[in-house]
Amino acid sequence: MTKFSSLVKVYYPLIFGLGLIVSILFFRSALKDEMINIKLTELDQQIFYIKDKMNKLVPSPISPDTNHPFIGQLSSEFINHLQILILKGKNNILYCGERLKEDHDNYRYRDCRQSLKDKDNYYDHEMRMARNSPSQTGFDIRYSNTLSGSPEKILLFSRHFNNHDYSIRIIVSFKEIQDTLDRIDRIVWIFAFVMISILVLVNNLLSNMIVKPLQGIIRFLKDYKEDRSLRLSYTSVEEVIHLQYFLNEMAKGVQKQMSELTQRKNQVETVIKNVSEGVILLDHKLKVLLYNNGLFSLLKIIPELYDYDLFGKYYYEIIRNNPLNNMIEQSVREQTRLSQNIHLSTLENQTLEVICIPLPHKSGLVVMINDITEQYKLVEIKKSFVENASHEFKTPISIIKGYLETILKTDDISVEDQKRFLEKVLRNADRLNNLIKDLITLNKLDDSRDYFRKEPVNVLDVIESCLDILSLKAETKNIQLVNAITEDSLELMGNQELLETIFFNLIDNAITYTDHEGEVIVAFKEDGDRFVFSVIDTGIGISGNYHQRIFERFYRVDEGRSRKSGGTGLGLSIVKHAVMFHDGEVYCEANPTGKGTLFKVALPFESDAEKALASMGSIDGETNS
Repeated sequence: MTKFSSLVKVYYPLIFGLGLIVSILFFRSALKDEMINIKLTELDQQIFYIKDKMNKLVPSPISPDTNHPFIGQLSSEFINHLQILILKGKNNILYCGERLKEDHDNYRYRDCRQSLKDKDNYYDHEMRMARNSPSQTGFDIRYSNTLSGSPEKILLFSRHFNNHDYSIRIIVSFKEIQDTLDRIDRIVWIFAFVMISILVLVNNLLSNMIVKPLQGIIRFLKDYKEDRSLRLSYTSVEEVIHLQYFLNEMAKGVQKQMSELTQRKNQVETVIKNVSEGVILLDHKLKVLLYNNGLFSLLKIIPELYDYDLFGKYYYEIIRNNPLNNMIEQSVREQTRLSQNIHLSTLENQTLEVICIPLPHKSGLVVMINDITEQYKLVEIKKSFVENASHEFKTPISIIKGYLETILKTDDISVEDQKRFLEKVLRNADRLNNLIKDLITLNKLDDSRDYFRKEPVNVLDVIESCLDILSLKAETKNIQLVNAITEDSLELMGNQELLETIFFNLIDNAITYTDHEGEVIVAFKEDGDRFVFSVIDTGIGISGNYHQRIFERFYRVDEGRSRKSGGTGLGLSIVKHAVMFHDGEVYCEANPTGKGTLFKVALPFESDAEKALASMGSIDGETNS
């Protein structure tokens, strides 16, 4: 590929110079021919003049030995010619005059007849040329014997005039023509040199005016990828200025668009990197283009294995889950959006919602991964809750319906049987009522912030109130209730209704599942910034396999005994949610002293310093108001 600067600076001047040289050589050749023709025409006129003179002045043939006055006249009139030869027949020389140079500017003619007498063929060539010419005239050009072989003489020969066999040959020097040609050559070559020099200068100027700006544009386009702020400097050529202007405007537009795209890209990357869901963007080769940190935690990827950089890696190098990889391959192959729940065999039994979205024109794929383990569990819990609630409602309703139908359909039923049936109906109605109240309580606890408020509460008063209410139930089974708390007051920020629910359910369950003549103890200890309350019984106990599940809704370790006791299966679930409202913990353990169960409730409390700061804040609020 040829550069424009080379064309302008080298090739164009070279082509022009060669063309000019060829033209000059052609012109010189044509000029030389034209000057020879002019000289031959002049000689031909002179020969005609000689013929005419001879016809007028010499009525009779001239003898070779006669010195006719006409001969002397020829010597004086044609002294500028190198030689004039007049022949009669073939070898009879009538006249031969040859110019000799005497000094710098003077010439004389000498008689050359004697020197030509012994040469029989000195005019054979001209004779043949004249004989073959229609005008009986011929010419020849004689060249020098030097190495250059340049033209030296011009010969013109004419014969047959005035009915006498006369022949005239005139020889003139070629030097006059050569001198003229040399002068013209010098002028032409000087002109050619000047023209080529001007062309070179003009081309260099054009190169500086056009090529340099073009080179600047090329450098600008190369460097613009690295520095978007680059701009072109304007030159003096209008067309180039227009090009530079439009390129600058285009560069400004590209820079603005790139800035906007970069800003949007940064915004998208910021959003993607900070969402909890895992996001991974793959290119058309299914290599990673973009990802966020959520991907590591959701798919249990160890970032150290990849030097904390996943860019440029194939998806199957990172994702080691066959169902997920198969889903990606299917989405790419079918170019369809796919959504699927994938279960991971981990300790948490994770459930992931995976969405694969192919990009247009098969340019890549977006994979979004969301951890729906909690939602999945919630769905399962709700499903189980509906099933359990339906079962719990169905049993007492069936009992109530059965007894009422018996009373209605039996005419001779006794009053005692009616009373006994109605007592069972009332007991199951109470069971339904308790179930509905527990469900309402649980529903409130799900939105506890909207239904319950915290305030300073003395937990010791709450516990003593519960023990007092349940003392009668304990006495019927000869169970001893022991309050092992020695503090005078245990105050914390909480909701009194929910605290009563917590301790009432725990103490009530302890009494229910403790045999006659057992013992239920309520104890306390302070653990850092928490009050830890313990409810210990000597009852049947709970196997360690069930310590976590007993807080689930409607879960019972012993279905028969639980229903016989009149429980709804929601008590411990209510306890758990009420403790969570107080930002506390509740857990179940085996009684360390023997048989039975130990329930612990840990509730945070405010220190004296925190209470002082809180009171100061309330005082400042009142003052500002």
